[in-house]
Amino acid sequence: MWAEAGEEVKEKYGKEYLDRLFEGAKGTSATSYPTLGPVLDALEDAVINQSPRVRYLVDGGKGFFDVFCVSFWIFHSFSIFILKPIYIQT
Repeated sequence: MWAEAGEEVKEKYGKEYLDRLFEGAKGTSATSYPTLGPVLDALEDAVINQSPRVRYLVDGGKGFFDVFCVSFWIFHSFSIFILKPIYIQT
């Protein structure tokens, strides 16, 4: 990655920063889904569907559950079931 970086990038960020960035990307790839299948399925649904969803959430973890997906669904459910009726009444 360092060999392919431009001179401006090398000067501004330095090799240590790019190495940390690369190691971080390698670390996340160890816990992410192994293929792009779920992403492509969501993309296909968004393009083909006559009434696509506003947001598509793709589960992507190799573990028992994806923390980011669970966090989103909790927040999303809270906003729909609790905040929306309050907003509509006012």
